[in-house]
Amino acid sequence: MKIHPMKTKDMVVSFMKNVSIPTITLEGNVIERVTSCKMLGIFLTDDLSWNVHIDAIYNKAMKRIYMLSCLKFSGCSTEDIVMIYISIIRSMLSYAAPVWFSCLSSSQKCDIQSIERRALTIAYPNSDYNLAISKAGIEPILEHMNTLARDFFQSILNPESPLHHLIPEVIGSTYYTRNHSKPKYKLYPKTQRFGNTLIPYGLKNYMP
Repeated sequence: MKIHPMKTKDMVVSFMKNVSIPTITLEGNVIERVTSCKMLGIFLTDDLSWNVHIDAIYNKAMKRIYMLSCLKFSGCSTEDIVMIYISIIRSMLSYAAPVWFSCLSSSQKCDIQSIERRALTIAYPNSDYNLAISKAGIEPILEHMNTLARDFFQSILNPESPLHHLIPEVIGSTYYTRNHSKPKYKLYPKTQRFGNTLIPYGLKNYMP
């Protein structure tokens, strides 16, 4: 595979202090070093946070919320407003949620939920959020994302899953009652950043 030096970016992920990492040169061209990049629709950053990604999908969703307002003003039915929200806004917000949902801060979760609140206010202007959710017949978006993450993690537990090798080795059982126990895995997150990622978080919160 030939690498095009002008279309290639260099991103360094390192939490070591006072370390100088040399630039990469390819065919006489210095590869541009970036702090974030978009890969398969997800923004990755050199500090392994999801701030850039959440800001990007929030801003994109807000532009589509304006479109909902215009459709409502033009006489679009409530049912169509909800369907459009689910199809082009909610689906975009929840794209790849299993990868990043468990890492979100409380404020980021509030930002995501605020998008749904705005959309449902347009559809049901005289209803509060909980009543609008009930009328729309949908799961609240944060619960929906949590369900996506849980289902994806549990699918990885299947030995036939191509990602099953990410599940750490079982080293014993943790007993809760006389007749019930859960496996204990060889995984010891040393940082909160790693502990909030899908596998450690799933082992703690999503085990069947």
